[in-house]
Amino acid sequence: MSKLRDKFRKKSGDLQRTTQEATTIASNYPRYYSIDKLPKGRSVWNMKNGEHIFDIIPFFTGKKHPTYKPDTPLPVLFLYVHFNVGPNDEQVVCKAKNKIGDQRCPICEYIKQNNLYTADNDLYKRIAAKKRNLYLVWLHDTEKEEDKGIQLLDIADFYMNEKLSVISKVSRGKGLINYTDLDNGKTLIVERSGQGVTTKVTGHRFEDRPEPIPDEIVDQIFSIDEIVNWESDYNATKKLFEIGLGLNVEDSEEEWATCPAGGEFGVDYDTLESCENCRCEQDCAEAYAALGSLDSDEAPFDALPPEEDIVEEEDEDDPEDMIEEEEQEEEDEYEEEVEETPPPAPKPRTRRRRTAPVSTEKKETPTRTRRRRTK
Repeated sequence: MSKLRDKFRKKSGDLQRTTQEATTIASNYPRYYSIDKLPKGRSVWNMKNGEHIFDIIPFFTGKKHPTYKPDTPLPVLFLYVHFNVGPNDEQVVCKAKNKIGDQRCPICEYIKQNNLYTADNDLYKRIAAKKRNLYLVWLHDTEKEEDKGIQLLDIADFYMNEKLSVISKVSRGKGLINYTDLDNGKTLIVERSGQGVTTKVTGHRFEDRPEPIPDEIVDQIFSIDEIVNWESDYNATKKLFEIGLGLNVEDSEEEWATCPAGGEFGVDYDTLESCENCRCEQDCAEAYAALGSLDSDEAPFDALPPEEDIVEEEDEDDPEDMIEEEEQEEEDEYEEEVEETPPPAPKPRTRRRRTAPVSTEKKETPTRTRRRRTK
């Protein structure tokens, strides 16, 4: 017997464990929700081609939904997600469109600043936030699928919620069909076809349920919002996004933002009265750190050419300046506009050499229920 084979046999338990870890990492890493947060016995249903019959099960919101209060009954979790982020095509919940926290999204900001919808529509379609639906479903295609109990369905809005919003309307404006009601709801039938960009989900129609949803299934309901990765670090997402686009991240560090109080970004950090509650405090602090220490060998600011000698260079058309001027005329989608204040009186400044910023970060098996054979 091979010595290597014998070694693998002795380590079979470890191999099984690391195989499971690899599977979990491959399943979890790129998604905008965490599979390992699913309750025991629950799984994700990947809709394949063919006809499917299932019930949509409602759920109560937990404590993480950005809009609804806890214990609000919902038929679906609706949200916006950015796909294809970074070199590993990760998925990031859009904090701007979902109105989360400070509502700042570096990807949406990049789209707006570069007018991608017109300038590069292909890139816009690739990185713009997409509408997604998360449902709890009970599948009836086969006995095996039915015995799995409640599963999670992750699907594009135009494949599901958009269609259900139409067929659930009662004629002559008499209301909506409450298709997720546990006692009097409807069973949904759809058909999937195609692959990739040719994928279609069609034939959405309701059928009467033969009986209410059984208690064994009801007891499997969980709050979908509790498994979603709502929060993301702005700077980490921005860096990941820029790497994915092949942008020069090091060069981008030299592009400083604008101080909302009229000071010099980074240089005047923590010197103005408005610094204490400034929305740019963190970014300004990082810029201040990146400016580095005083270099005595360099000439002071008063040794530089007077401003009138370099007016022509400043007056040259700069695409970035043009974009900034256009943005000032538009309403800011994600932040409240900051009222302009007169710039503070100039003060003596000493030239600082910009050096690389110093990072401070440390590197149940379900009970068998009724079966409906539908095929």
